[in-house]
Amino acid sequence: MLEKLEMFIALANARHFGRAAKQLGISQPALSYSIRQLETQLGATLISRGSRFDGLTAEGEVALVRARQIVDEARALKRELSAMPADGA
Repeated sequence: MLEKLEMFIALANARHFGRAAKQLGISQPALSYSIRQLETQLGATLISRGSRFDGLTAEGEVALVRARQIVDEARALKRELSAMPADGA
């Protein structure tokens, strides 16, 4: 789910499926599919869609705040663990 949250953040920042997909190094259909999977997992529609990206829904705005917190925490954890000396186990 962490990877999907990162994709969601990229989409929210780019405000365009094609630009976000390019930044992520994936195809637009792959991004769209991953966002739909995230919406299914969370049980909420995050993106307003028409013929293109039409912004975030109210649920999407709430999810974006939490997604940024979760991704930031995961990155901090990874940095913290990688800075620890190996215990030789």
